[in-house]
Amino acid sequence: MKHFIGLCILFILIIALILLGIWLSRKRKTKDQFIFEKEDLKTLTPYQIEHLYPKKRVGRDNDGGYVIVELPGTYDGGISGGISNDISFEDDLLELYPDLEIIGFDGTIDELPSPHSPRLFFKRKNLGANNSSTVSNLEEELEGKENVFMKIDIEGWEMVLLPTLIESQQMSKVKQLVLEIHHPNLQNTHEMFDGLLGFSSPDMFQLLKDLQKTHTIVHFHPNNCSGTWRSKSGVILPLVFELTLVRNDFLPSKIPNKMNLPTALDMPNDCEKDDLVFNYWPFVTEN
Repeated sequence: MKHFIGLCILFILIIALILLGIWLSRKRKTKDQFIFEKEDLKTLTPYQIEHLYPKKRVGRDNDGGYVIVELPGTYDGGISGGISNDISFEDDLLELYPDLEIIGFDGTIDELPSPHSPRLFFKRKNLGANNSSTVSNLEEELEGKENVFMKIDIEGWEMVLLPTLIESQQMSKVKQLVLEIHHPNLQNTHEMFDGLLGFSSPDMFQLLKDLQKTHTIVHFHPNNCSGTWRSKSGVILPLVFELTLVRNDFLPSKIPNKMNLPTALDMPNDCEKDDLVFNYWPFVTEN
């Protein structure tokens, strides 16, 4: 009997050691993965700009409104990718900048919602890598410009358009960019993402790295409509998020954000759901 009990205890100890080994291995793997992912995750860090220029919410409440920075000077053009049935952002921006003209792009609608400003023009085209009768890569619209205000909310096609602008060195013409990023995990969830298969998390992070060669994220708002995903190192990230970026010449030094997200200027995109809260790195950097 004693021999049997001893064998049982030995068996339990062996199992416990095996489980401990598995746990330590996973913990070490997660730590290693975090170190590997750290450079990618850093691309999601917003930086402070309020000490230089004020921020302002533009557009309607909830989905369709964005936070911009009131930078000094003017804009010599405006581009808005993605209109649908809402031009509240464009209307407010035109009111804020009386000399600005905006060209709106959307191949999914026949005309702009009415009424609309005479300084808001419309092209029934989607945005992408090439120019055709149905698609624009904005080459024509950016010709001769130096300080453009650009809003891009094109349901994942930012993964196609923006690398084209970066490669052609057109992004330096964009003074301020308001952008909604749709994580590639959404590719199979809706017909609007048709044609985007093949993109992955590394592509999204590479796009953010390339954007930050010319621009800096100064506002980050997680969209609460689509939920979250977990990176390989265990960091919870939003599937869809809104960014405000300014050209680097407006931010000579970079101080990482220290405020929890969302901020007082933000509103949940879906007013029936609680907004997503991010109070940890890479979104918030402790002192």
